[in-house]
Amino acid sequence: MIDDDSLILEFLTALLEAQKSSASVAFTDPTQALNWCAANNPDLVIVDYQMLSMNGIMFIERFRALPEKTNTPVLMLTADMDRDVRYRALVAGANDFLTKPIDQIELPVRVKNMLALRRSERQLLSAFPTPQPKRADVPTPSAIGN
Repeated sequence: MIDDDSLILEFLTALLEAQKSSASVAFTDPTQALNWCAANNPDLVIVDYQMLSMNGIMFIERFRALPEKTNTPVLMLTADMDRDVRYRALVAGANDFLTKPIDQIELPVRVKNMLALRRSERQLLSAFPTPQPKRADVPTPSAIGN
């Protein structure tokens, strides 16, 4: 979770940990969060739109550019009701939105649903791994020229 307001992070952490479905890692600094995400594989990212050092859309663009982060669900929290913000976030890679103030019933349900989809995706990927090309399948430069 990324929000530059530590009180909101405490609230989100308490709300989600009460569900006992997952552990949370919280950051007030989006750059630190990106560094953590680069070294780890989160099941879900929750990011605020309005932050001082980097807005949520910029964060999502940088997050999606990290290796193996294209399928990680991203939930954006925003107090901004502007449709343009939502459209830009969707283009950047957000999967869902919640508006502030945060609904204490809706957030845990959305998180639970997104985590269930992520678990299903991981199960499918482990059951049907992407085949790696064999060395013989890769054309050599001399074979291409013929």
